[in-house]
Amino acid sequence: MKFTISILLISAASFFFFNNKEQPNIAALDVTLSDISSSEKSKTDLIQNIIDAYVTDNDIPAVVVGLVEKGEVKSILSTGFLERNKPQQAEGNSIFQIASLSKTFTGIIARSLEEDGIINLDAKAASFFPKNTSPIILEKLQSISVKDLLLHQAGLPRDAKNLKRKMFGGSVIGTYSEADLFDDLKKMQFEFESRTQWSYSNLGYSCVGYIMEQASGKSFEELLKKYVSNKFGLKNTSIHLNEKQQQEQLATAYRPEWNTMSIQSSDFGKQNPASGIYSSVEDLTQLMIFQMEAYTNIEATNNPLLLTQEKRPLGEAGKSPNYGYGFFEFLKNKNLNTLHLGHNGDFDGFASCYVFFPNLDVGLVMLTTSGGKWFWEMEQRIHDVMMKDASHEKK
Repeated sequence: MKFTISILLISAASFFFFNNKEQPNIAALDVTLSDISSSEKSKTDLIQNIIDAYVTDNDIPAVVVGLVEKGEVKSILSTGFLERNKPQQAEGNSIFQIASLSKTFTGIIARSLEEDGIINLDAKAASFFPKNTSPIILEKLQSISVKDLLLHQAGLPRDAKNLKRKMFGGSVIGTYSEADLFDDLKKMQFEFESRTQWSYSNLGYSCVGYIMEQASGKSFEELLKKYVSNKFGLKNTSIHLNEKQQQEQLATAYRPEWNTMSIQSSDFGKQNPASGIYSSVEDLTQLMIFQMEAYTNIEATNNPLLLTQEKRPLGEAGKSPNYGYGFFEFLKNKNLNTLHLGHNGDFDGFASCYVFFPNLDVGLVMLTTSGGKWFWEMEQRIHDVMMKDASHEKK
């Protein structure tokens, strides 16, 4: 009874707080940004003003933004602190959990294993599971390929049932284990027949991670280190952080709906391939430079950074975005025929954005400790500035 009353009191307090919290003055922000747009400040100054406006208007703890242009990092911009009420500022090497952007790294690893002859992505998913695996699981996975899982066309449910979260949308409880994954696969029901539809699935990417581990004999963390972090010089991209990184570089996440309340970062276990990688803007912009270069030389089909050679439309072919191996592909502006590639993520407060436009030779990386609608609105405004400037230079 006491527990029930406590829950009701907390819910009532939350309702009062959220409905009486001062809302962002979007109209005033639009005027501010309009004034900035008409000034003679540089593009970088303009984008910094956009960031500052959104951070101030929404009381955001920290945002770090990286701008890539013509094969180099043009600027790394930041506002805020690694933790509220502490003096350490967020910077380019500050570390954030990148949520679903982790799938891009999983796609790169899968393509690398394919190029090394370690895995056949057309093979049945069941063929990578031990012989003593439950016959129920093996029968289910016999109908889908590894490629189906990568393209989100296998029909698996979106989320793992055994991935438990703390009350009111907090971080993950415990670690999502191999036993949890097997239990989910045994109990799950396909949402559609494979290759007939598209449906985003974190469980599917957990399954991909397990398959890659079985095929290679290495842990997902070892694969990430070999095929991404070490290969491209990413010093702060990993699954587990050392003591120095945790104490000096890791940003604290805050609930998007109540961003004065911190959230402990999650240990996703077997769902790390879908959601659990840590990285920084410095690392992500470095990776983006390599990937943008790969997309300017797209005839080199064996480059594992090319993630959209195999792809599946989200809806009607030719009229909807496509999804490759952990990568979205669509036209940002049909009039400009601007190809837009990348992936975003949002979980437990952390939010990430990794997008680039190959034919304009510009890219954007954004990380924050308290995501939400404001983050995607800010992304759009920064896109508009970058695309307008880049398209003008192309003329």
